[in-house]
Amino acid sequence: MIKKVDSKHVEVITQATVMLLKPCMDKVLTIADKGKEFAGHESIAQQLNAVVYFAHPCSSWERGLNENTNGLIRQHFKKGSSFENITESQVEDVMQKLNHRQAPEY
Repeated sequence: MIKKVDSKHVEVITQATVMLLKPCMDKVLTIADKGKEFAGHESIAQQLNAVVYFAHPCSSWERGLNENTNGLIRQHFKKGSSFENITESQVEDVMQKLNHRQAPEY
């Protein structure tokens, strides 16, 4: 799931995370991330009935799925590009493409 947010403020990230994950909270057992924007982790954990873990600094391998997904998203929105001009529709389109990719045939 991908959501465009207006800022990295704690309240905005907390609200967006809960909004995205609440519909499937029965499948959300743990959340792992790092960063000051997740300072609202206690609220996220309580609202989703999940446990939040934080990766160790400089240990990106502890967040493999997240790092891979970021890379896939960056294939559509190049690093250094401004997200101010990206629309919700564009974000939804990328999420749809990533969620419905076909496995390569060998």
